[in-house]
Amino acid sequence: MSAYRSILPQRTRSIEAEDFRRELNLSVHANGFGFAGSGIPDAELLLWNRMMRVSPAGLSRIYAEAFQRPINLEVHFLSKYNRQPVDTHFGINVDGDDFFGSVKFLEGRKLESEGSSFEVNPDARGNGLGKAWLKSMVELTLVFGNEDLKFLAGSENGAYAWGKAGVPMNMAPEQSDKRTNLSRTVIRRLEAVRPFLSPADYSLARDLARFSMKDDINRLAAMTAVVPIAVLDDLRAKDSVICNRLAESYALHCSADGEKLYLVRAFEGAAKQGRELSLPRFLLSHTGWEARVDFSNAGEMQTIGAYLGGWKTIMPKSRDRDLALQL
Repeated sequence: MSAYRSILPQRTRSIEAEDFRRELNLSVHANGFGFAGSGIPDAELLLWNRMMRVSPAGLSRIYAEAFQRPINLEVHFLSKYNRQPVDTHFGINVDGDDFFGSVKFLEGRKLESEGSSFEVNPDARGNGLGKAWLKSMVELTLVFGNEDLKFLAGSENGAYAWGKAGVPMNMAPEQSDKRTNLSRTVIRRLEAVRPFLSPADYSLARDLARFSMKDDINRLAAMTAVVPIAVLDDLRAKDSVICNRLAESYALHCSADGEKLYLVRAFEGAAKQGRELSLPRFLLSHTGWEARVDFSNAGEMQTIGAYLGGWKTIMPKSRDRDLALQL
């Protein structure tokens, strides 16, 4: 059972076209057609009333509270009539001047997450946009009454960022192959730069890179060890020791050149933000892992919420009990 609940008012009536008039930054799309303001057709209103527990104002509030900046919201409904029964997908796109995010759900007993993506302009990274995105995803999913949020923590810096946020790894048996592949990638990189690391940092990272516990990814991402600039110099050298080590470990693959590109980009990304490159960011750059935010784990939710700067539209159910006792 979820330890948190949404504080947004649940709808007590059907939504009408007029309810969208005040939401100037919200538009609704259905099967490729877009509508805004009070011009939303009855068919799209029926989909909203069937799938959404909150009003347009409630949905807008989740994103406005999370991002604290001007944004545009698009709600998408897509019905796949070539399947029986007909599948209806619900998605939200959010964008601003320097970012774009998309999250999709599939209608069923509950709206189950189908995937998400989030892209930030390189010049705007390090400004909390990723935190805002994760906050909005958790708070939106709780609106639907789901017990957890599963997503791929990946892309350029996502594997590192979500690990640092305290989001645990999904330890379901069906994810074991993905965990193994991530472990191999991280260990290859770690072994390649071992001569540049202290024995203590190498030993700790090597142990955590097995990913045998769901919080190993969080402990790895929290390491403060820095990769020296000498590693970048070596990567760029004509006869790179690190590249040679990577080539040996990828003897049966063709990935060593790609690894070099990813690792150089990790240094460049950190430099743009005026930071040294941390060891975990180096190890996890351009990788991915399956994440699971468990809404029933109050401790995990509190940890993640603290990192994100506090939840905005959800609260612990324990507060309800505390208020009841006070009364």
